[in-house]
Amino acid sequence: MQEATGQDPELLLMAAGFGGGIGRCQAVCGAISGGVIALAVRNRLEYKDTQEARTATSRAARELYRGFEQTFGRTDCRSLTGHDFSTPEGYQRFTESGVKQERCYNYVTFVVQKVTAEPQS
Repeated sequence: MQEATGQDPELLLMAAGFGGGIGRCQAVCGAISGGVIALAVRNRLEYKDTQEARTATSRAARELYRGFEQTFGRTDCRSLTGHDFSTPEGYQRFTESGVKQERCYNYVTFVVQKVTAEPQS
């Protein structure tokens, strides 16, 4: 995401806990959560007024979430991956399954494309 958007390298570290649906709890897909951070950073740089930046970020985050859900049918990590990786053994099965390469990269690509697209007013 940071490579695609040219944003601060700290962005990756800030979003690290979102992987696996927030600390591998398998809630909202980490790609969506990371995308919302990227949207907020982008909008804060674009809008001088903090309230305008918040409003634009909220609108863009809603569009990102709804677009993701419409495209993939779900937004939660457990449903998207088909794996329960809340335990070390479950996570190992997930990593060995190839799902990350087969599905998760598609989710990240979708979010990066949406975040790097020109903002809509």
